[in-house]
Amino acid sequence: MKTKSWIIGIVGLWILASAFLNDGHEFILWSNLIAGALVSGFGFALVPEKPGLGWTAGILGLWLIVTAFIPGLHEGMGLLWNGIIAGIIVTYDGFYALSTSPKQKQAV
Repeated sequence: MKTKSWIIGIVGLWILASAFLNDGHEFILWSNLIAGALVSGFGFALVPEKPGLGWTAGILGLWLIVTAFIPGLHEGMGLLWNGIIAGIIVTYDGFYALSTSPKQKQAV
């Protein structure tokens, strides 16, 4: 799970940086700034003891995908695909982290 958390954290930093590549709509700037900060923070904090953070990363990834399809917010195809690809990576890794959480020990 450590690899997945690093991937989520790095993609979160990329989302944060990509907020400044958009010189169009202010909504995408703030959406990418907030989502990028949260995704990178939760990604780097995602540890086996806190698999619930995978839910947060997965939902933020879905948010990035949805905002990519809102008409008029993206000035170019690059930012559209940036949101889609980053969203898919974060969603997959976030929900995958949930499925690989350590099993609780059963009392005998």
